[in-house]
Amino acid sequence: MPTMADLYRGDFCAWVEAQAALLGHGRLQDIDSDLLAEELEAIGRRERNALNRVQSDMRKFSFCVWLRRCPRPQ
Repeated sequence: MPTMADLYRGDFCAWVEAQAALLGHGRLQDIDSDLLAEELEAIGRRERNALNRVQSDMRKFSFCVWLRRCPRPQ
């Protein structure tokens, strides 16, 4: 029978589903805590980076709108 680490490397989606099922059933002793922690940290980084990109784009857009409304020198 494959280990959780084997499943993680071979079928990531199945590994995620298995981890979610274990958590949902309260079987905390059976989860792959090291790899799960790594994945959660990676998700957090990706989400933070995406948010930073959106915020940066919004600042650029706001600046462009501001430039169009400013009186232009004659």
